[in-house]
Amino acid sequence: MKDFFLHLLTITVGLLIALGLENAAEAFHHRHQREQAEQTIRQELRENQEQLAQSQKTVQDEVKAMLAVLAYLRAEST
Repeated sequence: MKDFFLHLLTITVGLLIALGLENAAEAFHHRHQREQAEQTIRQELRENQEQLAQSQKTVQDEVKAMLAVLAYLRAEST
């Protein structure tokens, strides 16, 4: 009976160690995935900011052009 409980304890401890190692490996993997996702999001935000700045400049240029056309049309109509 003593040998049985010793084997049972040995197996239990081994399983607990294995589960702990698996959990540690999963945590490491998830941390790595999180870091990659954060890096990807930061890059996408930078690209979006650059595109927004370019779009804002384009819109401002279009507004200026439309105002110039409007001024021309007003001058021609008088």
